[in-house]
Amino acid sequence: MKVISSYPQMGVEWILGYCFILFLFFLYAIFWQQILKRVTLVTAYVFKSSCIIFTVLLSMLFFGETISLTNILGCLIIISGIVLMFS
Repeated sequence: MKVISSYPQMGVEWILGYCFILFLFFLYAIFWQQILKRVTLVTAYVFKSSCIIFTVLLSMLFFGETISLTNILGCLIIISGIVLMFS
């Protein structure tokens, strides 16, 4: 979405990018439903919080975002919650 926002709104690139994002949301919804079929809801939501960690890392790699101490602290809290859940 960050890349798409740089294009003129309602231009061809913007519309194609928006459709691509909607397609990714559609795939995410199907993937999430398949996970819920196989895993308990508690376990699925614990691992869903790990998406925040991947978001921080991928934003650093692809967009050159800086990772602050607050981001690191938040990721450590999430990791400790996952560890506590399964210990």
